[in-house]
Amino acid sequence: MNSFLYRYESVSEKNLQRLRRNEFHCTAPSEFNDPFDCKTLFSFDGCDDNDWRLYFDMKLEHEEPHLTFKERRCKIEQIIQTGQQKDLEARNAQLKIWREILEQETNKLGIVCLSAKPNDILMWSHYSNKHRGYCLKFDKKILEKAFYCSPVNYNSLYPTFTAYIEEIVQRGSNELHKTFLLTKSVHWEYEEEYRLIVDPSSRKDLPGDRNYNYPEESLVAIIWGCQMTDRDKEKVQNVVGDRACPIFYFQAKKSKSAYKIEIEPA
Repeated sequence: MNSFLYRYESVSEKNLQRLRRNEFHCTAPSEFNDPFDCKTLFSFDGCDDNDWRLYFDMKLEHEEPHLTFKERRCKIEQIIQTGQQKDLEARNAQLKIWREILEQETNKLGIVCLSAKPNDILMWSHYSNKHRGYCLKFDKKILEKAFYCSPVNYNSLYPTFTAYIEEIVQRGSNELHKTFLLTKSVHWEYEEEYRLIVDPSSRKDLPGDRNYNYPEESLVAIIWGCQMTDRDKEKVQNVVGDRACPIFYFQAKKSKSAYKIEIEPA
C-alpha cells in the first residue's frame, strides 16, 4: 500500500507561490487536455429492464414528487412495456441530456492530480519541464484527512449504464461524478494516478475559490529533477526554507545501466 503521493511540478513563479502558501490549485475537469478524461461517457452494453426501472423510479421521484410509490411503479411498468428504453434514437437523445447535465455538474468540482510513482521518465518529461523541475512528496494519510482522495481506475471501455445506476443507488446522485472523474483510459495506467476532489461551491471561507491549502506537515520531501539547475534548486529552497516542518531533499538521477530514474538523498 502506498504511503506517499507525488506531484510533479515545473519551476514557475506561480508554482513557487503555491509552494510558499502550501496550496493546491484544484483544476476544473474541462481544463484537462485529454478529451476523454472526466467526460460523462458510458455505454448501454449489458443493461436490462431492471436498470431502467431503477432509473425511471429516481427520475419520476425527482420530476413528479406528488406520485405515490404505487403510482410511480405503475407508470414505470407502462414505460417499460412501450419499449421506450430500447429505442436507439431515444437512448441517444437521453444520453445527450445526461452528458450535458453531468458535465455541467462535474465542472463545478476541482481536481488535484497526484501519482504513486516518483520515478517515471514520462511524467518527469511531461509535467516537470523535461526533468528540469521537481517532484513534491506528500504523506498520503495526512492528505486523506484533509481531502477526498482516491485512486483512478483504468479501463479500455466506458463505464456502463448499469454502473451508472448502481452508483446512484449506492452513493446517491451527489456522488455520481466519482464514476466519471475516477475512470480513465488504460493508456494512462502507467501514471498510477490518485485524485483529490473538492467542491469549491461548498466552501464557507472562500466560496468558489479553487485554491486549497494542504496541511504543511503533509509535504515531507522534494525531489530534484535530473536536469534541474542549481539556481532553480535555490529558488525552491528559498521558498520552503523557513518551514516549521522539516523538508528532506532527494536527487533524481539517470541510471548508468538502464532506461530508468534512480532517486538518492541529495
